[in-house]
Amino acid sequence: MIIQALYEYYQRKADDPNSNIPPEGFERKQIPFLIVLDKQGNLVRFEDTRETGGGKNNGKPFLVPQGEKKTSGIKANLLWDSAEYVLGITSKQRNNVQERHHAFIEKQSEMLSSIADKPQVKAVMNFLNTFEAENYGKNHADSVWDEIYETNPNLTFKLQGEAGSSITESLMSDLKELKTASSDEFKFGRCMVTGEKGLINRIHPAIKGVYGAQKAGAALVSFQKQRGYDSYCKEQNFNAPISKTVTFAYTTALNLLLAKGSRNRLQIGDTSVVFWAQKSESNFEKHFPSFFTTPKKERDNPDKDIEKLSNTFYSVLTGIPPEEKSSKFYILGLAPNAARISVRFWHEATVEEFANNIRQHLMDLEIEGARVDEPKPSLSYLLKSTVLDWKSDNVPPNLAGNMMRSVLNNQPYPVPMLHQCIRRIRAEQKIYHIRAALLKAYLNRKERKSHNNLKKEIKVALDKENTNVGYRLGRLFAALEKIQEDASGGRSINSTIRERYYSSASSNPVTAFPQLLKLKNYHLAKIDNPAFKTVHEKRLAEIMGELPTSIPAHMNIEDQARFAIGYYHQRQDFFKKNNVSEGENNE
Repeated sequence: MIIQALYEYYQRKADDPNSNIPPEGFERKQIPFLIVLDKQGNLVRFEDTRETGGGKNNGKPFLVPQGEKKTSGIKANLLWDSAEYVLGITSKQRNNVQERHHAFIEKQSEMLSSIADKPQVKAVMNFLNTFEAENYGKNHADSVWDEIYETNPNLTFKLQGEAGSSITESLMSDLKELKTASSDEFKFGRCMVTGEKGLINRIHPAIKGVYGAQKAGAALVSFQKQRGYDSYCKEQNFNAPISKTVTFAYTTALNLLLAKGSRNRLQIGDTSVVFWAQKSESNFEKHFPSFFTTPKKERDNPDKDIEKLSNTFYSVLTGIPPEEKSSKFYILGLAPNAARISVRFWHEATVEEFANNIRQHLMDLEIEGARVDEPKPSLSYLLKSTVLDWKSDNVPPNLAGNMMRSVLNNQPYPVPMLHQCIRRIRAEQKIYHIRAALLKAYLNRKERKSHNNLKKEIKVALDKENTNVGYRLGRLFAALEKIQEDASGGRSINSTIRERYYSSASSNPVTAFPQLLKLKNYHLAKIDNPAFKTVHEKRLAEIMGELPTSIPAHMNIEDQARFAIGYYHQRQDFFKKNNVSEGENNE
């Protein structure tokens, strides 16, 4: 289904005149330099196509015949290649540079023999057979030549005075008719995608742009030679017969989706995610990355990102246009695996189904304490909140993909996410709004899927009816901390009870709370205002009234999460009451 969907996506793009997607047998390649020739094949100049001189600019993209997969050996491309192949020059110490150059000349002579009378072909062949690179380098002070020699960039040809941007475009109709299939690379058979008979690829083109994979690209469909699992002695990808047309279409489509600057890709941890709609670009497809990654702030207007993100989430929460609801939507997660690409996840559903699942995910994350202007949290922000220094590089490899799968399928969050978040809270003794929201969503989604008991779900704000021991002890811990703060009279505290006792109180409460309750008496004695003391004592009585007679020796990981939420809810309730009091005083 993945290849079928990618094949359909290529066809959708090919039907769009503005998509700029290459036709079968071609690709768009960044070519930093053009070899400009006259009609006799004499060199006119080396033309720099880059917008800026030097640096990391890779040059303008040109339409060229699809290149060879150069995993090993010497393989030349048609009408374009690196300077080693085209000119036979390099600054590197290679023993086979001239062999590569001769292979390039032979490739052009063989492949272009049927159109050898074309003026463009004549010019290229005359240049290749007469140009002396060594003499040119000695006799010409050309900075562009020097750069070509040092960097070994890709080159292609252009005929002076031709309207096309390169010789490939000038010869487009002729090149489409060339027979490029060799007997060892293709066999005649039935395609498993379309069911039609045609040429079957032995090796598929490389997929590039997957984070962490080889720079030269890696294979999505691949078989090693002569292994026991070869079916009926079929070699390599003949075991999974896919026609030449479909192979080109799905690899071109996937490379387009993964390309740098693509609006249809995002990075979640180590997983490169691509997504697309079945028919035409939808509003949901356009804004899909906003649900999972946080955009970079704009220098001129930092608040613009918050406004844009909030509007995007709002549009999902309020519904999808009727014409988009039934449209199919595809999401593919890829990760590197040596010389191959592994499929981390694949999701196929309607836009409405995905929108509903994302909306449920956002609703589960709702908890008191968010700023009014704060955008809904993206998935990448959620994951970073659970790791050291809030760095995406510290997110465990599989967690991002599993978390995204849970969101898209409306399933409980992965258990490692809960452990990751609790470990980070215990290490830092800090329960940020985003962490409390994540814990609440985890527990509610698990409860909903396992028992479907809405009464046991954790609420958005403080729930005085919640009698869970973990939640109650979290509230109690917050109340004891508040007593310490009021006893200090606004003075700084060298070591708060949260800094000293949170870790033990949340996991082994029997070791911490007896000491905390003793300290409570000491702190209450320091509060001069009797009314304040009464408020604290009533709160303690209300919280402790529903606790068991004996404090538990140990709390499991889920009760530790409830402890954190109870603590957070109680702290937010203090903050809310302080704001109400200030408002009343201002009146």
